[in-house]
Amino acid sequence: MGFLVSRPARKTVLASAVWLVYCIILLSTVPRHEPWFDEAQAWLLARDASFPQLISHYLRYEGSPGLWHSILAVPAKMGAPYLVLNYISAAIAIAGIGLLLFFSPFPSLLSVALPFTFFLLYQYAVVARSYALFPLLLFLLALVYPFAQQKTLLFGLLLVLLANVSLHGFFIALAILASYTWESRLNWQRWDTKTRNRHLVTFAGIAVVSLLLICQLIPPSDITGYTSPNFSVRHLVAVSALKVSDALTGNLAASSVVVLVSCWWFWRTNTLFLFSVGVAALSLIAGIIYSHVWHEGLVFVFWLFVLWVSFDRARRIGIRIPVAVMCAVLFVAGVQIYWSVRTVRFDFGHSYSGSRQLAEYLRQSHLDQYSIFAYGFKSISVLPYFKANVFDNYHRGRAPSFWLWSRQNDMNHDMEALAVARPQSVVLSVVSDADPFVIALKQKLARSGYQPVRRFDGSIYWKDRVLEGDSYELWEPKLLTGGSSTVAAARK
Repeated sequence: MGFLVSRPARKTVLASAVWLVYCIILLSTVPRHEPWFDEAQAWLLARDASFPQLISHYLRYEGSPGLWHSILAVPAKMGAPYLVLNYISAAIAIAGIGLLLFFSPFPSLLSVALPFTFFLLYQYAVVARSYALFPLLLFLLALVYPFAQQKTLLFGLLLVLLANVSLHGFFIALAILASYTWESRLNWQRWDTKTRNRHLVTFAGIAVVSLLLICQLIPPSDITGYTSPNFSVRHLVAVSALKVSDALTGNLAASSVVVLVSCWWFWRTNTLFLFSVGVAALSLIAGIIYSHVWHEGLVFVFWLFVLWVSFDRARRIGIRIPVAVMCAVLFVAGVQIYWSVRTVRFDFGHSYSGSRQLAEYLRQSHLDQYSIFAYGFKSISVLPYFKANVFDNYHRGRAPSFWLWSRQNDMNHDMEALAVARPQSVVLSVVSDADPFVIALKQKLARSGYQPVRRFDGSIYWKDRVLEGDSYELWEPKLLTGGSSTVAAARK
C-alpha cells in the first residue's frame, strides 16, 4: 500500500505514546459529557425511524444526509444505552488521530501537538455529531489524494462518504474533486483506456450520488427553522473572514497572518487551488445558506487536510518545511490546546446539558409513569434516556420521539391541552431566562396553575466561554405544594 508512510521506530514509539495519552483524555471526558439536543436528535432519528423513512422524508427536515444516522441505527435500534453514542464518536476520533500520528507527513513536533487541538480532541470527538467523521475521512483522503490516479475507485468512495456526512461535506467533496480534475486535466491524453474508464466510472458514480443528495436535501414546504438565502456580497465576505479567523485562532489579525503564510506555502507546493476552492465552498454555505460556530472546525480540519497534502508533496520533491510554516501551525495548535484545556476542565466540573440529570430525576421519582408535558424543542434531549416517548403532548406519547421541524408540530403552542389534561409534570427547556419565548411560556404555565419545583442547569461551553444555556425546569400543579415527593405520594 504505497500511500502509507513508513516511520522510524523512534517516531512510532512517540506516536504510540501520544495516541495513548489522547485516548486516555478522550475516554475520560466522554462519560462526563451530557449530550445536548443535536446529539439526541440524531440518536432518536436513528432509533425511531426506518431507513426508508429517514432517506425519503425525515432527513429533508434536517438538511443533512444520512451517513451518521445509519452508523447510529444499529446500536440505537438494538436498545444500546444512550452513552454508546459518544463512545462511537470517540472511536471515530481515535481512528482519525491514529492516521494523523502514524501516517501523516507532519514533523514530530506538529504530530504531537495537533491531536490535542480543540476540534480534534473535543468538539468533533467528545461531542457526538456527524462532524466527528470529518477528520477521519479527510485524513483518509489526504493519504489517498497523491495516488488518486491509481486508487481512483477508493478515492471516489471516500468522496461519496464525505458527501454523505453533511451539506458541508458535500461541498468539500465537490471542491476536492474539482481540484483533482483540474490537476489531472493534462494527463488525460497520456492515460491508457483502463485508467480513463476507471475515472469515468468513478465520476459517473459521484454524479449520481450528488443528484440523489440534491433531491434529498431539498427542504419540504412545511419546514420550520429554515432561513432564506442571503446573497449579500458584504455579508458573505464578513462571515467568511470571521469563520476562517475563528477556526484558527479566534483573532482576526493573527489568523490573517496564518492564512497568508499558509497560502504562500500552498502556492509553493501547488496546493493553493485545492485550499482556495475548499474554503470558498465552506464560505458560500456560511455566507449564503447558514452559519453557526459548530461549523468553524470544518475550516480547521480542511486546512489540516491541505497541509497534509502539501507536506507530502514537499517531502516527495525535496522541499524543506519553512520555519514560518512550522511556527504558524504551532501557534494555531497552541491556541487551540488552550481551548481544549478550558473546555475539558469545564466538562469535568459542570453539566454541559441538564437533560441527563432531569431524566434521572424523572425515573428515580417515578414521574415517568405519569402524565408529562414538555415545551421547548430542546426538551426532546431527555427522551433518549427512555425507551419511548414519555411526553403526552408530543405525538400523544407515542413514537417518533425526535423533533420534527414542521409547522405541523404544535408542541410549543397547544397550551389548551395543558388545561384540559392537567399533567402531573411539565418539562420546560430553558436556553436563556431572558428569552421572550421562555418568559411567555412561564407566564402561561403560571396562569394554568403550575409552579417550578426543580431546575437542572446546563451550559454549552465553546472554546473558553459559555456559549448558551441548556437548562430544564420541572413544573407541577400549585395545588400540590409539597413538590415532587408530594406529587408521587399523592398518586399512590
